[in-house]
Amino acid sequence: AFYKAGEGLVAILNEVLYFARLEEGESRAELVGFSLRQLCQEVLALLDPMARDNGDALQLEIDEQLAEYQHGAEQYLRQVLSNLLANAIKFTEHGQVRLAVQVLASDQGSQRLRVSVNDNGIGIEPAVQARVFDRFVQASEAVARRYGGTGLGLAICKHLVEKLGGCIGLDSVQGQGSRFWFELDMARGQPVLASSPAPSPLASLDILVAVSYTHL
Repeated sequence: AFYKAGEGLVAILNEVLYFARLEEGESRAELVGFSLRQLCQEVLALLDPMARDNGDALQLEIDEQLAEYQHGAEQYLRQVLSNLLANAIKFTEHGQVRLAVQVLASDQGSQRLRVSVNDNGIGIEPAVQARVFDRFVQASEAVARRYGGTGLGLAICKHLVEKLGGCIGLDSVQGQGSRFWFELDMARGQPVLASSPAPSPLASLDILVAVSYTHL
């Protein structure tokens, strides 16, 4: 119990510190080549144990028109997808959570994408929906007591999506589920070529590492 409580406290502190860095402009988007399709699969695979614990089924729906590779802030997108999906799983029990990527417009250099996370969980009451992307806002006091959390996850998503020039929103019916979505322009990318590892200059050395410690 103490271990779980400590884990939860560390997670809360990390989220607060991360949001503070975002607000102060310390976080910079690194633009890289990547596959959005693969990124979605990786995030779903990472959260699959959490979904199984809640009895949820995860689904992925990718528009066939989506370019094979993208160029952009992969780490920001990974954070947004992880937050939205974790929220959907957290507030859905024995239900379904679906991640969908839709191509809204396309040209030679970029595509306009709409990414949505749909669930059939507890939903959000209308009075809270307008404020749900604000800092430290929870769906309700009862939800905060039952599920915990900092109320920063969605604020982080909004901040990151807007830094990428996109917009974010939701549609929800209390007791029936929610659909969180964001839209943004994503540049087309090139295949990422894996570079061959350089030979290690220490390959021929025998190294002994000794570690000593004392109990406090």
